[in-house]
Amino acid sequence: MFSSFIITIVSVVALCSASSCVSFFSFLCFEQIPKKIANATDTPESNREISIVNGVLLSELCRLDVVGVAVFPHVVFENIHLPVCFLYLLPEFRSDRLLDFRLLWDVKDSNIYYTVILMLIYTGCRIGELLDLKKENVNLEERYFKIVASKTAAGIRTAPISEKVYPFFEYWYNLNDCEYLLSTPEGEHFKYRNYYDSYWSPLIETLGMKHRPHDTRHTCISMLTVAGVSDKVIKKIVGHKGQGVTEVVYTHFEIEELIDAINKI
Repeated sequence: MFSSFIITIVSVVALCSASSCVSFFSFLCFEQIPKKIANATDTPESNREISIVNGVLLSELCRLDVVGVAVFPHVVFENIHLPVCFLYLLPEFRSDRLLDFRLLWDVKDSNIYYTVILMLIYTGCRIGELLDLKKENVNLEERYFKIVASKTAAGIRTAPISEKVYPFFEYWYNLNDCEYLLSTPEGEHFKYRNYYDSYWSPLIETLGMKHRPHDTRHTCISMLTVAGVSDKVIKKIVGHKGQGVTEVVYTHFEIEELIDAINKI
């Protein structure tokens, strides 16, 4: 991990101006980034902390215009473009699990079911949660929806609707009389096997990708981390363990906080 950090320092010196170097190294000393990385252990907690530290580091590099845009194999995060060596700083950002959402945006009008994949990415929902989401639990006006049945207790939550996929939620909500948000061409409730075999697999394979639905969730979490969203808020959005089952009902202010967070990606 520390050797990767050294690679970052060398890259910064090579890529940015003298004034940016001074600002960047001041940031490193103030945040004690080297100490945090040097003291890292192999526990899940410390790995998560290092991931967040790397996200902050990434954001700082972009703020200083060290680089204009960062390239990862198969994926490019909006407004962030870094040399491939930075990939090794970010243990959460396994390129084989991140979907190229740019390509999905390019083809979304060719098949309406591509919008479902984008909805998964920009909500962090498990596929079962989205397929079983009923319209009665979607609040388009307030821009949130409620997951009332999930794989885990922490998954029961109120989730924000990103402005980027709001039009898709609106489309599916008004499409037909099916009680579920998403439906088959016949207006019926989707079963997982039907969706996966008849829609997910053919659409993903057409784009030359090899992904499972859960990779959309991983992509969402990675994007939120890069955007500087706190670990606590990320857990609330995606329903990770650690959120706590007592945090299901949110105030208007808390929902606004989640909406602001999801709109950062």
